[in-house]
Amino acid sequence: MPEPAAISLLRKECRSLHRELERKDTFTKLLKRDVGIDDYISALSVLYRFVSTFESGLLSLVEKTPLSEVYTPRLPLLRADLEELNGVPPVRDDLPHETKSVEEACGFVYVLEGASLGSVIIRRHLKACLGSDLPLRYFGVRCEVPGHWEKVMGQLDAMLADPSSAAKAAKAAAGAFRTLISMDSR
Repeated sequence: MPEPAAISLLRKECRSLHRELERKDTFTKLLKRDVGIDDYISALSVLYRFVSTFESGLLSLVEKTPLSEVYTPRLPLLRADLEELNGVPPVRDDLPHETKSVEEACGFVYVLEGASLGSVIIRRHLKACLGSDLPLRYFGVRCEVPGHWEKVMGQLDAMLADPSSAAKAAKAAAGAFRTLISMDSR
């Protein structure tokens, strides 16, 4: 069965940015044998800044759509993990992104929910290297729920059936990746 046009466009627009992000030090360190607790706290801090940029504006739009069934807020999970590790959630040095449309929200959900796929591998590796008592709320969110990603893709496909809607979502998703890449460079 061919991939739906909206999903195909989201993947196409984000593929190279996703690869670039995977090469960033903050995230490559998480999968090294000698990963340390400071590496983990650093990654959580970058993710906290990133998620806090988008999530507040995203939630008000998501709750009015079928995406509310598949999206789990990430910021409380990141905050709890950081606090348990005696890390301090970073102070935002910029204003939150104002999510202006449902299409834009779909793009952000694509990025944030898509991160759950990689979380399965990261979670297992961090547990093996840093111990099973490591707080992994963020890296555990829905990461092993069978069929969850397919459910997200189904919701996005239904909501982005119009090509102009899909294009807006893809632009927002690519922008979210660029934001995270730039935050890892600071």
